[in-house]
Formats: sequence, C-alpha cells, structure tokens
Amino acid sequence: MFAYLGLTRLINASGSLHSSMLFCIFRSPMAFFDTTPVGRIMNRFSSDIDILDDRVPRTFRLWAIMLSTLLVILVVISVNTPAFMIAIVPVGVLYFIMLRYYLPTARQLKRIEGVTRSPVYNHFNESITGASCIRAYRAVDRFITESQARVDINSTFYHAANTASWWIGIRLELLANFLVLAAALFSVFSDTLSGAGIGLSLTYSLQVVIALNLVVQSVSEMEMNIVSAERAEEYTRLAPEVK
Repeated sequence: MFAYLGLTRLINASGSLHSSMLFCIFRSPMAFFDTTPVGRIMNRFSSDIDILDDRVPRTFRLWAIMLSTLLVILVVISVNTPAFMIAIVPVGVLYFIMLRYYLPTARQLKRIEGVTRSPVYNHFNESITGASCIRAYRAVDRFITESQARVDINSTFYHAANTASWWIGIRLELLANFLVLAAALFSVFSDTLSGAGIGLSLTYSLQVVIALNLVVQSVSEMEMNIVSAERAEEYTRLAPEVK
C-alpha cells in the first residue's frame, strides 16, 4: 500500500512538472529560443521526463519492497541470534560512510552526463534539418565526425557513472558478506540454538546480501535521478514574454 501510494504521487508529480514546463516554454520570449539549443529543450522533454515517469517510480517501488524485506530479515536473525546485533552496528556505520562518499560523486557524474547529452540531440536535430545543405557542400564526413565526437564525450561520463556504481557495489557486497559470516559464526558457537534455528539464521543471512545491495542501489539511483527533476524544474521558472 505504501509503495502504491508513493508511485501514484510520483507519477502525478511528474505529470504536473511536465505541464508546468510546457506552459512556461510556450510563453517564453523568442530570445530564449535564440540562445537555447533545441537539443537541450528536447533533452528536458524526452530523457529527463522519461526518467521521472518510468525510472523514479520503479526505483521507489524497489526501495520500498527491499527495505521492508531487509528489516524483516534483520529482525528474524536478531531474534533468533541476539549476538548478531553486535555486527549490525559497525557494518551499518560503514555503509553510511561509503554512501556519503559515493552519492555526491554519482550525482555529479549524472549531472555532467545529462549536460553532455544535450549537444548530441542538438547536433542530430540540426543535421536532420540541414541534411540537404550538408550534402550539397559535401560536409557529410565532417558532420559524422562531429557527431561521433559528441557521443564519445557523453559516453565517457556515462561509463564513469556505471563504473562508480560497480565500485560501490563491490564494497557493499563485501560488507554484506561480513554480515553473513557473523551470522554463521554466532549461530555455530551458540549453545542455545538448535539445528533448525541455525538453519533459519543462515538461510535468512544469505538474503541479506541481495536485500542490502538492492536497497543501496535503489537509494543511489533515486539520488542520481533527482538530477533530472532539478533540470526539468529549471524550465518551470522561465520568465514569460512581456506583452
């Protein structure tokens, strides 16, 4: 129910933001269109809105489901093996430190990737519009080279953002495996646990790795996708043309 209500609110917010952008764009002075590349406007209404309509609600749903799953798993293991709480505290602190280190970097990489995507759209639009002139002046190869150069610049930051995601994923998986090891050791050396209790703790501890990684991944993706909301929100503050 919580995820459903959140999804509804996010989709409504995205639709409202799109309507506000469109309203302000239609009432902007001609000077805005003279100084703003068409590719930048297309990027706001295509890629950024698509992220807000599709990725953000989907990521929020994943976060809500996996967070509740993770809390249930930790409660079951802690009730069955109270000593497991000793391992949760330091690992939680390390998770927080790594996220504080990673999220600003990932957010900035996402912002730069979005900025370098606009010239790609702009060049493509201008190439389509002036295709006859480009062929007439035999500048096809030059325009292809320019397009490839802009795509390469954008791909560089796209790859850097993915690499940062892999970097944090490896380290978080190591921390999650430490929790699995702690649960196994506490279960084995416990004198009060039965065989069934040990099996229960180990079974649930193995799911901690998946749940933790998905929670962190969804938080990171939400943080990066908020950049699209910031970029779209800029166009809702455009000054209208003076009548």
